[in-house]
Amino acid sequence: MQATLAQQRASSWQAAAQRRRGGPAAAVVARRRAAVCSAAAAGDAGSTLHLFSPSKVNLFLRIVRRREDGYHDLASLFHVIDLGDDMGFEELAGTATADALTCNMEGVPTDESNLVIKALNLFRRKTGRTQRFRVSLHKRVPHGAGLGGGSANAATALWAANELTGRPASDEDLLEWSGEIGSDISVFFSNGAAYCTGRGEVVEDVAPPLPLGTHMLLVKPPVGLSTPEIFKALDLNRRSTADPRELLARLAAEGATQELAVNDLEQPAFDRLPALLELKQRLQAEGSGFSSVFMTGSGSTIVCMGSDDVPAFLQEPQYADMFVSPTRLITRQPGEWYAAPAPRAAAAAPAAAVAAVRPFSVRCDSDDEIVPIVSGRAKKGFTREEYEQLRNPQLLGGATIGEELSLIRKRYLVAEQVAQKEVAKQTSHNWDGDVYIGGRWNELSILYLIFLLVPLLGLVFAWATHGKLWDTGVYY
Repeated sequence: MQATLAQQRASSWQAAAQRRRGGPAAAVVARRRAAVCSAAAAGDAGSTLHLFSPSKVNLFLRIVRRREDGYHDLASLFHVIDLGDDMGFEELAGTATADALTCNMEGVPTDESNLVIKALNLFRRKTGRTQRFRVSLHKRVPHGAGLGGGSANAATALWAANELTGRPASDEDLLEWSGEIGSDISVFFSNGAAYCTGRGEVVEDVAPPLPLGTHMLLVKPPVGLSTPEIFKALDLNRRSTADPRELLARLAAEGATQELAVNDLEQPAFDRLPALLELKQRLQAEGSGFSSVFMTGSGSTIVCMGSDDVPAFLQEPQYADMFVSPTRLITRQPGEWYAAPAPRAAAAAPAAAVAAVRPFSVRCDSDDEIVPIVSGRAKKGFTREEYEQLRNPQLLGGATIGEELSLIRKRYLVAEQVAQKEVAKQTSHNWDGDVYIGGRWNELSILYLIFLLVPLLGLVFAWATHGKLWDTGVYY
């Protein structure tokens, strides 16, 4: 029965992912190759700036009402987190007529539909500047996750353009302008913790209600959810009745309890994707040390508060494509942008536990995709502490532990396949690299069979046509 349910869940994730991505061919895992939006005009390079582009979670999210214009008024506590992307900005020569955007993640648009380009166009329109930019975007935040990754990219672009052109606008200007191209962008111009109302563009800075060192785990299935579709499916009669201001006060006083983890958009998200509700319930039941488990934004990321230990069930095959990442709450200093997180200190692992695992390493391919190199292991899995002891940060090409964690489960499957091939290799003489034909037949055996069958078939043919197996040479 459990196996059947697991297969149904796996089929649900895969079917939903294929519908979102346009079919089986589009469901192949992206290889993160760069794609160029448009060519910049030739010329000498100008000033450059490299910035961290964070993401966010909604510690609670109340939908207040549906407005006459079709939008919704909300009341939510947003908090910026240290899962983020890397962005590089370079001034193009004065003869350039277009911005140039490159992105390492396949499927991310790099034309004027991208919020980064929209933000740069907005900046020029508001300030009268004509400067064009080359932007490199290294994505880590998944798309369709409810984490505001694209909104943060736009906010970072506004900040960068303002810095590179001599700060013609204030932070207040950037915050006000950002609401014209997206509801979530404004939150990133707060200090990092913000009580947001209206469509999300009315931002009130608040003191962080939780310690910044609070351990958190993000779990996102391979399928994303469309924000407009989720709002459209919202049943106003099934909303929470909790007062948002009371939630804010109690969160600071009581911590991140399950009672306070209110998200009115869980209802339409779980209605459209029942497997997401099953994932949340299983995280609640089998997670270790989670004080609350809830969906952020319009989904599909589930946030686990109080611990970043990865539950063992996420190693099951049906969860192999889950995005899993530890994270922390962050803030920024006035007049500065968000700083990239420092590498987390590796926790000490018991010597016996480390000794039980054979070393392995990772490499960084030319397309920036991290590939684990399996060198054998003595047991099926690492604790996080063991993994941090064995990882080699110098080989990671700037990747975070969170990116690697989502690859560890894939490595389990690869290791099992390798082990199965080794067993087959030992029991078969017909082994050719990665291809196992099975049985104990090889090319020489087939030749022997042909030499035996041809004479036998000749004898059968002679008996069928002459009534005897051979001609004796005696005639009557």
